[in-house]
Amino acid sequence: MILNHKEAIEFLITSAPDIGFDRYTVLNLHGLLSDNLLQDPGASGRLRTIAVGIGQTVFHPLEGPQRIEECFDQVLDTAAAINDPFEQAFFVMVHLPYLQPFEDVNKRVARLAGNIGFIRQNLCPLSFVDVAQHTYISAMLGIYELNRVELLRDVFVWAYKRSCALLGGAPVAGRA
Repeated sequence: MILNHKEAIEFLITSAPDIGFDRYTVLNLHGLLSDNLLQDPGASGRLRTIAVGIGQTVFHPLEGPQRIEECFDQVLDTAAAINDPFEQAFFVMVHLPYLQPFEDVNKRVARLAGNIGFIRQNLCPLSFVDVAQHTYISAMLGIYELNRVELLRDVFVWAYKRSCALLGGAPVAGRA
């Protein structure tokens, strides 16, 4: 999993001029992050065609490949239309996991995809390295079950400030 994260981050950094909220970028992120982690290896980098469940919640994600594909495209189009990289990141971190477009690894994809706008604008990337797992899970459960984003918003702000402090507000490596 750690090596997959490394590969996905390198993909974002080295492809900085070409990445965006598009199928190419997000499907590649999923493929890299899920490599050798899914029960069906063919599901890496591909939208799901099966029903999935989410542990610790009664929430049931959308079903039906065509509906998933339509909503996935809508999420990407909406994210791409948002100009503010912070709003973009937060939007993706809420909507991709809620949609669950992949069989697994949705939240990891969302967290890394949230960095697309930061990387493209040479801002400090967002890391969740010091976020307590139970806090992040509680924030996601608030979205799944109650459609409430306040806890995730607070986690997002804290994590971004922490990321900037750890990196000294440094821009993304390799970008001017």
